[in-house]
Amino acid sequence: MKPRILSYGEIIFDLVGGRPFLGGAALNFAWVVNQLGGEATLISAVGNDDFGLEALSIIENYGINGHINFSGHPTGTAIVDSDGKFDIAHPAAWNQIEIPDLEDGAYDLLYMGTLAQMSSFNRERLTHLIQSLSVSVFLDLNLRHPFYSKEIIFDSLQMANIVKVNLEEWQEIKNLTSIEDPFGFMDYFNLSHFAITMGYKGARLFFDGQELQYRPRKITEVDPTGAGDAFSAGFAMGILSEIPEINILKVGCEAGAAVAANRGAHMKLPNFVRNQLLL
Repeated sequence: MKPRILSYGEIIFDLVGGRPFLGGAALNFAWVVNQLGGEATLISAVGNDDFGLEALSIIENYGINGHINFSGHPTGTAIVDSDGKFDIAHPAAWNQIEIPDLEDGAYDLLYMGTLAQMSSFNRERLTHLIQSLSVSVFLDLNLRHPFYSKEIIFDSLQMANIVKVNLEEWQEIKNLTSIEDPFGFMDYFNLSHFAITMGYKGARLFFDGQELQYRPRKITEVDPTGAGDAFSAGFAMGILSEIPEINILKVGCEAGAAVAANRGAHMKLPNFVRNQLLL
């Protein structure tokens, strides 16, 4: 059986050099999950506009299962600068994501970030969804200034079993919690796995009192958009596939590096990455 994963969050067109690329963390994650042999179901929203209709068409062609509602706001967009920083348009369709009726026990994991939780509408419905399902929760903190708060970070961490952050986000957590030690952080929030990504230097993985590090092959970075989401998908699929932790870290890092070496988040992963987890 393929791992079945719910991916909750935003659909956004990333404007890179003025050119639109379909993205958003939840969609990017789902795209890579399917390439790695999983079955992703995307829960999101778009506007009733040209971008929204285009997004629905592309997602259908991707073969990603979708529970995507039309919102009264326009489809999300974000201007991406040369450093990979985002200027996110707000309000947008992802502020109002409807939750479908889902069968308990039908899914292995739920993925979420923090951006879509900026609206109380989403936060209430997402919390209810997690409480109603017997499912592991993967949190990609994915902080985008100013679209987060201490309350959202703490509430999200308390719902999660698995967490992934980058170095800047780990520093934010340390500032908010006064917890400096990754294992102390894991104990406090009762996490099974915790990963800190470090760009081209790879990532650190913490689990069961152990730490591993892996550095991916050297690449020429073209566009970092979506690289962190690809890491998260590899990380999640590795855990669900019950492969050794060093291989979990390897597939996440190599998936992220492959995406960073191309423009746009939705590239076809190289066979050497895909073959590690194809089921």
